[in-house]
Amino acid sequence: MKNTFLYCSFFLIAVGAFGQRYLTKTEALEDLTFFHQTLLDVHYNPFLYIEAERYNAEAERIKASIPDTIAVTDFMKSLYKLTALLEDSHSMPAMYQGTLFGEVYKQSLFFPLHTLTDDHKLYVSPQSDPTLGIEPGAELISINGVAVDSFLAETYALIGGLPEYKKAFVNRLLSHFLFISGVQAPFTLRYKTSSGQVLTKTDLAGVSYVKSLLVTMPGLLEGNRFKIIDDRVGYIDFCNMSGSWQEFSTFLDSAFVSFQAKNIKHVAIDLRHNSGGDSMLGDVLFSYLTNRKYRLMGTKKWKISSQYKAYLKENGNTSHPYLTFADGTIWESGDCTPQPNNFTTETKFTGEVYFITGPFTFSSGNMVASGAKTYKIGTLVGQPTGEATNDFGEVYRFELPNSAVVMHVTTSFDIGPECDASLISPVLPDVFIAPSAADLLNGEDPELSYILEKTN
Repeated sequence: MKNTFLYCSFFLIAVGAFGQRYLTKTEALEDLTFFHQTLLDVHYNPFLYIEAERYNAEAERIKASIPDTIAVTDFMKSLYKLTALLEDSHSMPAMYQGTLFGEVYKQSLFFPLHTLTDDHKLYVSPQSDPTLGIEPGAELISINGVAVDSFLAETYALIGGLPEYKKAFVNRLLSHFLFISGVQAPFTLRYKTSSGQVLTKTDLAGVSYVKSLLVTMPGLLEGNRFKIIDDRVGYIDFCNMSGSWQEFSTFLDSAFVSFQAKNIKHVAIDLRHNSGGDSMLGDVLFSYLTNRKYRLMGTKKWKISSQYKAYLKENGNTSHPYLTFADGTIWESGDCTPQPNNFTTETKFTGEVYFITGPFTFSSGNMVASGAKTYKIGTLVGQPTGEATNDFGEVYRFELPNSAVVMHVTTSFDIGPECDASLISPVLPDVFIAPSAADLLNGEDPELSYILEKTN
């Protein structure tokens, strides 16, 4: 539940296309202090990947850079710089800031193109709306005068975690990062065509924030989907781990009944667009694929805090075991022993299973990939996932008191199903296939093509 926005001692100054909010330096420093104390209270180990002395020194530099007044969007970038130091890709400002920008999000200010990144280059994807007048494959040189290469480099540095995940994340949330950098509609694009001609597109209209996200992450609206390819491979785009397990089970029933009706012997589960959600849906999926005992996670070490207890209660979890432990202690659970699935189904698939993974396979999606590989539930094809097998989890969501910026900070450290506490690697595919930028721009899918070739 979100707290009521605190307007006290807050400036509202109209700037550009929307009412920009400003903080005084005192208010900004108070919020940074509040964040730091919350981090110490709720995070399992904020200094796992960075020494506390270095973190504190960098935090002081960020504080010293705060001017007498600072726009909330600029303050958010300071928060990103701070949280990126932790290398905990779950801990950062929330991607949706409804209290701050609820009305602004409805305005047509946000970047409308679907893009592909190749290191520090940005290309217009074939999935972009052709009526916008930019040919697929065009390389964007600048947006509203901001050089794309330097913008991407600066934005990657705002995200913690694995390098390839940062690139995938920024590409999908490009409209968000452009917005907080002051790059809003109408857009002027300088770009290079596939023939090498440099052109300029002016007055490109924007879209609402939600529409911009649906351009880059259509699964947010469309949800999971399935189809049969070439009458021999059942394909499930498992991109969304929200919603109830009952709804997901109904979806899977439809998929696997359709596959059985066509005598399908091979299934590809696509996790490339799965950035997580409710891991219980992974258990539901596995109930259709195997009778083996398994675990999606080995053990969990969970920091106990009064803040997270209040958060659980506010969200209706009044009987959670977490509430029984003393503040400041660590609750350790799990013993790495494989367990029977809590879900059962009569619609069991007995053919060959493939999982397609990539750098945006993250959080609970990463757990599915890790469980599938550890217990040999299928063959993993594609690129390494976007997160280490052993990583932070269980996000605490809270609001900073002056700026009202919503923050995410993790509270636990989870050991993957391999139960190797020293493992710092993402989930590695059994068959490594990395599509080139040319593949993607030509609409090719070498991972899926490999699976189709194997099923001939």
